[in-house]
Amino acid sequence: IVTWNSLNQDGSGWGIYAQRYNADGTPWLPQAIGTAGDDAIDLNGNTTAVEYLGLAGNDTLKGGSGNDRLIGGAGMDTFVFAGNGNGIDTIVDFETGDLISVAGANFSSPVVAGDGSDTGQNQVQISSADGHTTLYIGTDASAGADVQVRVAGTLAVTDLRASGTYIGLNTTLMVANPIADQNATEDSAFTFTVPADAFAHALPLTLSAAKTNGDPLPAWLTFDGSSGTFTGTPTNGEVGNFAIRVTAIDSGNAIARDEFALTIANSNDAPTVANPIADQIAAENQPFALTVPMTTFADVDVGDTLALSATLANGAALPAWIGFDPATRTFSGIPARADATTLQVKVTAVDGTGAGTSDVFQLRVYANTYTPPNSYVLLIGDSTNNVLVGTPNNDLLDGLAGADDMSGGEGSDAYVVDNAGDLVTENPDEGTDGVRSAIAYTLPDNVENLTLTGSSNVNGIGNGADNVILGNAGANRLEGLGGNDSLDGGAGADVLIGGSGDDAYFVDNAADVVIESSAAGLDRVFSAVSIRLPANVENLTLIGSAPISAFGNELDNAITGNGASNVIDGDAGNDILQGGAGNDIYVIASAKHHQQAEIADASGTDEVRFASQLPQSTLTLYAGDTGIERVVIGTGTAAAAVTIATTA
Repeated sequence: IVTWNSLNQDGSGWGIYAQRYNADGTPWLPQAIGTAGDDAIDLNGNTTAVEYLGLAGNDTLKGGSGNDRLIGGAGMDTFVFAGNGNGIDTIVDFETGDLISVAGANFSSPVVAGDGSDTGQNQVQISSADGHTTLYIGTDASAGADVQVRVAGTLAVTDLRASGTYIGLNTTLMVANPIADQNATEDSAFTFTVPADAFAHALPLTLSAAKTNGDPLPAWLTFDGSSGTFTGTPTNGEVGNFAIRVTAIDSGNAIARDEFALTIANSNDAPTVANPIADQIAAENQPFALTVPMTTFADVDVGDTLALSATLANGAALPAWIGFDPATRTFSGIPARADATTLQVKVTAVDGTGAGTSDVFQLRVYANTYTPPNSYVLLIGDSTNNVLVGTPNNDLLDGLAGADDMSGGEGSDAYVVDNAGDLVTENPDEGTDGVRSAIAYTLPDNVENLTLTGSSNVNGIGNGADNVILGNAGANRLEGLGGNDSLDGGAGADVLIGGSGDDAYFVDNAADVVIESSAAGLDRVFSAVSIRLPANVENLTLIGSAPISAFGNELDNAITGNGASNVIDGDAGNDILQGGAGNDIYVIASAKHHQQAEIADASGTDEVRFASQLPQSTLTLYAGDTGIERVVIGTGTAAAAVTIATTA
């Protein structure tokens, strides 16, 4: 059709334009065409009339400010309008499953008949004429319609319903009342049921739930689709928030979805014991130090700081000889002979709210000398075979030459043995008794301590009790057998065999040999010379003041230096290395041997040396207060230029 049109009011000029029509007589419009999939078509405020074609799929079509024509095509489509839109758009194919979405609306009243001249807020009025229906939609308190939409076909009031921000056919499943956001608390049971009026529907529904990105719900949260109920108890790792999408499907396969946020609030978690403190051994007149590993306690609450304290397991204060510094997590002290006993020590970790936990470890204090009582009754024989019977007091019995029969009785008694025929008899619970022998000797029952005298190469053997066995100036073989024994060979090149129990070995000669069986208790070597821990011995303490070296073994070792500058290498296992005073060097020959090593050193200028050909791996070191001052690459070798004790 060609139409003449005046360009000037006085008729002096003329123009011509052509209007193009579709075959059905409707004006031809520029087209925005989707695909066979789910499309979202929005021309971002275009002011020209456009025809939107969604084609197949569940499409979302948003018209501009012109008088647009919207064709959703197959699928369940959503036609989007602004709260106060311009133009009057026409929906050509408004079908079951399709929705009109009006931004800013909150429909809660039925659709009514009317021409829109007095449309109330959040109200929908319709009128039908000429084969189409006009929807007058109010979104504010002012009179008149804020949005007008034309729908092809004649619809009655009863054909439509409006709920929330949506308008749909009565046969369309839709969100009626958006699900409110929810809150849960860590470690507390959470239950929430989707309200029965969340979806407007005419047919039975099946509900399902997932995260909005399509991922399943977290493992702690379950959803019962038959009842619409969420249940579960979130843990600390779930603290935060995420969005959940609830999908409703009716028996006609219509689908509606709504989303809500679930926020999990944090609650305080008490700390826990992650790695129990290993049992410890200390010795008379020797410095004892233990730094509680940083990995002992764990707290899942981010930012929590734990305060440590220490008592005996029964809550009583620690003995006077040992102190605990909470700032460095370190026990230290020097026990005397009178402190020889077994302690149960409790370390407590408390967070900022007062929630706490405790770990108890055993601290066995050994006496490494045997001293007869200060006050005793002296019973001395002669060159013949004597029978010496003690008093109820503390006795010292010496039969001199001859094969003597000695019985101390009650009290803590001391015996002198110099003849293989000497016989010592003690009954249970008759004090703490000891034998001083110049010949090879095996302790009888109920006698606890043995001291070899002289300089001959003689052997000393214990019994099933907790023994203190001391060698002489010769080369001795000392065997503890059962019990928790303390073995000190003295000056010679000695062989020390602990047997079962938690044993302590004192090494002062590079030729000393320590032999320990597998799974035979928790053992410790106290060494005044450089040494490599023998097999099956867990712990090593350097004593004295010489700058010596310590090497671990395949076990998880606790190695403590002395007051001098030490070289310490834990070798295999997850070790705790504590150099103490002095400028100490920690050797890391293989990171795979030290994946959880802990270096606790708060004094001196200390360094860690790594091997130059260290295999690729991750090594984590937990330093003390002042920690490690130097890290050197290329000098970490397992073999240091030192003389080490011989081990078997």
